[in-house]
Amino acid sequence: MAMGKAMVAAIAVSLVAGFGQGAPNLTGKGDACTGPRHLYISDASGAEGNVPADNQLVFQVRSSGCGVAMVVPFEIGGTETNGPSDVVAGFGSIQYAEGDLAARTITVHVVPDSTPEHDEVFSVWLKHPNVRNVKIDRCVAGGTIVNDDFGVVTEPKVGARLHCSE
Repeated sequence: MAMGKAMVAAIAVSLVAGFGQGAPNLTGKGDACTGPRHLYISDASGAEGNVPADNQLVFQVRSSGCGVAMVVPFEIGGTETNGPSDVVAGFGSIQYAEGDLAARTITVHVVPDSTPEHDEVFSVWLKHPNVRNVKIDRCVAGGTIVNDDFGVVTEPKVGARLHCSE
């Protein structure tokens, strides 16, 4: 009976070691990694604030799979409101070296005011880089600027676009 348990344990250790050796190389270094790099951007929200240093929203861009070197352009869309926007629309990019799968951040600064208004929604779009073997699993994230001013809001609420378009 003891010999049978020892044999089963030895086989289990051998199988686990074999799985570790056969695992694909997901760092992008070496020949084993042939699949695409995947990108995903997460939503962000925060209070509007009353002074410029009060708030910024930070969007996380996660990467997985094979790590090809690339530059990923992004676009920040302003809020679609009846009045001035609390976000300045713009463009930028994030960079990845070959094999680099670390998360990146896109920081959006919020323009403060003390006007009572609805929560404002805007978008951050990841644009497709000009390299092959990249899949953007989620290309647009929603940003929500939460109203922190008290008073009566008289304007109707207008939402932002939250879809991908190339």
